[in-house]
Amino acid sequence: MPDIVIIGSGVGGATAALGLASSGANITILERGAQLPNIPENRDARAIFQGAHFRSAEPWYDERGKPFLGGNYYNHGGNSKFYGAVLSRFRQRDFDGISYLEGDVPAWPFTYGEMAPWYDKAEQTYRVRGSASEDPTEPPRSMPLPFGPVPDEPVVAQVRQKLQAVGLRPFSLPLGIDIDAWLKHGKTSWDGFPDARTGKMDAETCALIPALAFPNVKLESNARVQRLLRSSDGTRIEAVEYVQDGQTKTLRAKFFVLAGGAIPSAAILLASAEGGLANGSGQVGRNLMSHNTSALIGFDRHLTNDAVYQKTFGINDFYLSAGPGANGPGLGNVQLLGRVSGIELKANVRYIPEQLLQWFSRHTMDFFIMTEDLPDASNRVRVDQGKTILDWRRNNESVHRELIAQFRLRLREAGFQFEVTKLFDRRSPSHQCGTIRMGHDAALAPLDQWGRAFDCANLFVTDASTFVSSAAVNPALTVAALALRTANHIRTTELKA
Repeated sequence: MPDIVIIGSGVGGATAALGLASSGANITILERGAQLPNIPENRDARAIFQGAHFRSAEPWYDERGKPFLGGNYYNHGGNSKFYGAVLSRFRQRDFDGISYLEGDVPAWPFTYGEMAPWYDKAEQTYRVRGSASEDPTEPPRSMPLPFGPVPDEPVVAQVRQKLQAVGLRPFSLPLGIDIDAWLKHGKTSWDGFPDARTGKMDAETCALIPALAFPNVKLESNARVQRLLRSSDGTRIEAVEYVQDGQTKTLRAKFFVLAGGAIPSAAILLASAEGGLANGSGQVGRNLMSHNTSALIGFDRHLTNDAVYQKTFGINDFYLSAGPGANGPGLGNVQLLGRVSGIELKANVRYIPEQLLQWFSRHTMDFFIMTEDLPDASNRVRVDQGKTILDWRRNNESVHRELIAQFRLRLREAGFQFEVTKLFDRRSPSHQCGTIRMGHDAALAPLDQWGRAFDCANLFVTDASTFVSSAAVNPALTVAALALRTANHIRTTELKA
């Protein structure tokens, strides 16, 4: 019998495993998928964006019962195999609570200062490249990033200079990518392209493989968890039930770490008991958040974009306020997307010939607009007769519209003739978080500040479902930092008890 079972091998699960590996405890990781093979489709834009080659075939359902393909990937390393590898810290104020026009964001049960050492460790673990001195909103830190920035390609450097000339302060994105190793395997962006251990610093490369180097850590692939089984008095988890190779199996352990992702983890708890497991607060599955995100593509007929990867700078001038001299809580983050060619555009604009889209994309620069989604108890995950249902409506839209408007003005000043925007589909959520949140009060939150369930003393959660708020930066580094923090608590407090 293992001491610890970890469910999921994404950033939350793999990083927790690495944090626990040297404790000597016997650890078994249950991963629903398998290792991603090194195949041609990994670098084939048509296969990925037009053919949805890697998309899970499992449907989720909207509030009307209409099925759609879910936004999760199941493989060693989880969703991080496909992520844009931006590894940002939350800002100090993101932990303190914020009031927006459309609603309030509560404070976390700890401060940025308590998180800062774990951010340091997470940046070391994921070998982050960047510069901590360029971003005007960068929070206090005790050490620099482990590696220098990924270089701008010439056309990207040109656009950075144009934006600086109109008063913005672009900064080098903190990235988990070994660019030389990545480009040896194909001249593509890494944003949205899966990595088969070819240069991206994802959960498999940086956490899972190092954890499995310890003899006390093992991995079970193709193990789909159905539910957790609790003790007769309901205060502890005794075993996990999962299906592997067509067989239903159970595995007992002393401690359980749930890290399947905000939507799957909530679904597991809701399927484990009537009314939901660890749900004395009634909040399991609630407060589902995912950033409001849009692609903004700026066209400049004088620009020839021959970039390969492109995604090297971001802009946080609107993060703490609506711009220089403006009042209010701030808007959000702007960052470059990975290079968007006509092939990717064709996946969303099927009525325009791909050749014309290729010409258009040669004169564009592609940006990602990201603003905060507010926690709302009515935005939730439900399970009904085995179906995962998302009752989810967009909020904080005025902030998103304002950030787009503000950035459009700067692009026009920088010489772009026009812009096109596309709001990303909410049915396939990225940056999902919040469904099993942390807090001080068991009546209001399922988890305490260490990610332990108030109602089940040996159950911990280490994925983004623990988030109290979504902030407006990419969540992966915060997931990793929280996982290391929880793993340290388990090894120093629980395993020694």
